[in-house]
Amino acid sequence: MEIGLSLASVIFLLYVLLPGGVVLTVAGRREKDVTLARMVFYGTWVFAVALLLCWGVETASDFRLYTGFTASLAKFSQGEGLLDVRPLAPVFLIVYALACFIGFAELWSKVGVFPSGYWLRVKRLYWKVARQKPFAARWVKVGNLPGDVFLAYRKAGKRPYIKGTLKDGTAVQGECLRYSWNGSESVLLRDADRPDSLIWVRLDDFVRLEFANIPTAETAGASFEETWRWRKVLNGIVPGLGEEFFSGGM
Repeated sequence: MEIGLSLASVIFLLYVLLPGGVVLTVAGRREKDVTLARMVFYGTWVFAVALLLCWGVETASDFRLYTGFTASLAKFSQGEGLLDVRPLAPVFLIVYALACFIGFAELWSKVGVFPSGYWLRVKRLYWKVARQKPFAARWVKVGNLPGDVFLAYRKAGKRPYIKGTLKDGTAVQGECLRYSWNGSESVLLRDADRPDSLIWVRLDDFVRLEFANIPTAETAGASFEETWRWRKVLNGIVPGLGEEFFSGGM
C-alpha cells in the first residue's frame, strides 16, 4: 500500500502537476494566475492527451507505448521488482513536449511571435465573408481585456496614447512606452505635459482608461502601411472591427 501511494504521488507530480506548471509558465501567465488548481487542470489534460496519443500510436504500429507504460507501473505497484523506467521515458517526453507546445501556442495566440503573412491572408478572406454575414463576426472572449488591447497595439507596431483617471481622482495621460503583464500589471507612460518625464502606473489604480489615438478612416492617413497597421490594431481588439472602421479590401 505504501509503495502504491508513493508511486501515485510521484506520477501525479511528474506527469500532471509539473506539466501543468510548464504550460502556464511557457504561456507567460501572470504569477497570480499560476495556481495549483490551474496546474492540475492543464496537467490533467496534457497527461490525458499524451496517453491518448500513445494508445493511438500503439494501435497503428508495433510500438508498445501505452501498454508498456501501464504494465511497468502495475508491476512496480504490486511489488514485483524494481521500477523499469524505460517504458516510462517516452510518455514522459511526450507529456512535456505537449506541455511546451500548448503553452507556446497560447503565448503565440496572444503575442504573435511568428510572421503572420499566411494567417493575414486567411483573416482577410474570413472577414470578407463576415462582412457579408454579420452573424459570423460575433466575438465572445474571456480574458484580460486591457491586456488584449495593449497586445493588439504591440503586434501592429503602434503605441497607444492613454488618458486615464486614477482612484484618487488624478488625471494622467501620455504615450504608453511599455506594458507589464506578468505579475503586477502596469504601464510606463511618457507624460503628455512633460515629455521628458516618465510615469509608471499600475492598471489596478485606474478607474477609467481611454485609448485616445484610435483613428477613423478619415484621420488614419492615405498611407497603405499606416492603414494596415491600424486595421491590425482594431482587428486585434475585436475581430472585424478594423473592417468596420476602414471600408473596402486591402
